[in-house]
Amino acid sequence: MEGQMYPEGERTLEAVQVLEDKKGALQVKVQEVNQWIQNVKMGVCNPSDESVWPETVKKVDSQLKQAKADVRRAREGN
Repeated sequence: MEGQMYPEGERTLEAVQVLEDKKGALQVKVQEVNQWIQNVKMGVCNPSDESVWPETVKKVDSQLKQAKADVRRAREGN
């Protein structure tokens, strides 16, 4: 049957759409982090006061700390 999509093709298109959606969400988060960095550089925000950090920055900071701890444990062989 010409023009009929196979189930695998439909799943592929759905997966591509999900990835596109995630990409868009990540771009928004990157913009938030970039704005925060800009505000810190301009002296608008105090980076020492974590209570005013945007949620995205808090998550990135937490993930970074976790990654550093994982690397440290791997180097120590634990």
